[in-house]
Amino acid sequence: FYGFRKDSTIADDEKSVIGLSVNYNLDAIKIKGEIDIFDGDNAAGMDYVGTQAYLDVSTAVSENFALGGFFLYAKGTDDANETQITGLTDWDSFMPETYGYISAVKDVLQNVSWNGTFQPGGAGSGVISPAIYGTFSANDDLGFKFLAQYMVEEEAGVNDATEFEALNFNISTKYTGFAPNTA
Repeated sequence: FYGFRKDSTIADDEKSVIGLSVNYNLDAIKIKGEIDIFDGDNAAGMDYVGTQAYLDVSTAVSENFALGGFFLYAKGTDDANETQITGLTDWDSFMPETYGYISAVKDVLQNVSWNGTFQPGGAGSGVISPAIYGTFSANDDLGFKFLAQYMVEEEAGVNDATEFEALNFNISTKYTGFAPNTA
């Protein structure tokens, strides 16, 4: 795929992305992935850069239990004339770190200033992040999901003297107890 965005509110602000996505089901194993390469510039001499990848592999261990893992990578930058971009819009629709029944990215890392999936340590930081997740359905009404994830900056110390490093654990439960009145 290819995407291009020209922002007419900023002089000569042009951003583009070229990428490849995969969604493949091998019966027992499901594979999803994407690699994106961003490019562009603006009239002020700023270059837009970004290379990021996502790979997710999962399997049904049993009828009631599924297990998977994903890996996130985004190349950071510490060049003063470059800005890491991770998307062409502000939609933030891709947030695997919020895996669960109902999750919000603002609750994932409560004491950290959240900057997005591919640069959680701040602008230009990039990310390296492995994770495991699973789903257990006790019955039709009761289910559990969990996520364990490690995140670290790809470009260490871009925004300050300290590095960003975080562990993310998310456990969620749902119970569906709705029964229609048939009387």
